[in-house]
Amino acid sequence: MIALLLLAASPPPPLPDRSEARRVIDHQLRSPPREEARLSPEEAAILRQRYLDSVGRRLDPEAKR
Repeated sequence: MIALLLLAASPPPPLPDRSEARRVIDHQLRSPPREEARLSPEEAAILRQRYLDSVGRRLDPEAKR
């Protein structure tokens, strides 16, 4: 019981810093949509599959970009 009171009295942990990925997403959301760039159905399928395969996978910070 006392441990719960001490835990409740402690300040909340600091918020995490915004990651680079979040800044990129914010920038993309603010930019106007591209009208001239169209993907072929094959290219769209490849990108969709790569995205679905990457969901939940952590990035290796040591990997080259």
